Amino acid sequence: MRETITTQTIYNCVAAPPPDAIKKILKVLLSTSDVTTCLSTINSLKTSQGLALADIVTALSEEVVKLEVKPQVMITWLDALADIEHRIAGGASEAIQTGAVVGAIRNGVELMG
Repeated sequence: MRETITTQTIYNCVAAPPPDAIKKILKVLLSTSDVTTCLSTINSLKTSQGLALADIVTALSEEVVKLEVKPQVMITWLDALADIEHRIAGGASEAIQTGAVVGAIRNGVELMG
């Protein structure tokens, strides 16, 4: 019996984070100043959907560039996410780098005023 190919099946096969998961993470990061809530949202999605932090960071980078924000905010976000991606590639702790993602996005939000 053949299984139906769905968007979810494709994302599972290529191990890419589904867009709805990234949108949910970004929404929480942009709207919630509570770091614990931000961390638990990212960690629960990582666990439930088997996502790697490196893939989340890449997808978040692709989403934040679509936002209409001051250049200073965009530079803050992309610079920080690039540093995080570099540290993950170098073998840094995922737990610490997850916190760095939250800090990076929240830092940009604070710059927005």
